[in-house]
Amino acid sequence: MSMVLCRYVSEKYGDRARERFPSAKLNAPAVKSWLLSKAQPLVAQFTYATKERYLSSRLPVVLVFADINWAGNPKGTAYYLNRVRKVAAQYKGKLQFALAHMSDYEYTLPDYGLAVSDRKHDVRIGLLHKEGSVELTYGCDDTKFSVEALTAFADAYLAGQLSPAKRTDVSAPPPVADEEGAEEVDESAVVTLTSANFDEVVRDASKVRGGTRRA
Repeated sequence: MSMVLCRYVSEKYGDRARERFPSAKLNAPAVKSWLLSKAQPLVAQFTYATKERYLSSRLPVVLVFADINWAGNPKGTAYYLNRVRKVAAQYKGKLQFALAHMSDYEYTLPDYGLAVSDRKHDVRIGLLHKEGSVELTYGCDDTKFSVEALTAFADAYLAGQLSPAKRTDVSAPPPVADEEGAEEVDESAVVTLTSANFDEVVRDASKVRGGTRRA
């Protein structure tokens, strides 16, 4: 069993284009562990499909949110990728780095304390780290992307100088539906007790049979 990686692989930065499973015997846990350890180039794209792979390493993930468009803007996308690679090479074993498509994650930017006005041209830097069942998200104040800004942000995080913009307990149950989404209750059989009808209703059980008294 072998695996061929994608355009994010860079042999210049130590990535390998091909990997071979080290055993002729295959089982699901071993293959999954191997894939998680080998399928991660120095810098790749962070998506909903790759999130588990990033978090499984237990290293914080520095995310560069930008317009990732290999078909429509390959030069611009390659520019961001190469700049991030240059920084990521300095933090192997300490931090992970990835590109994230702005349109896919724009709605999550407030969790990082970030905002954009032009999703096609704005670039933002954030960081995601999972500690136990809690996901911590951080944002970079610098709104102009550069190698220097990315490096400074990574250094500030490792030095403990940043505070998370949000803490999310991913083990918590989903919130209860609001009143608009809640199932309607049929109250046609409910009898409301007041001082005016109390004696009549209490003494006449037929009025509440099959129903509910409400004080």
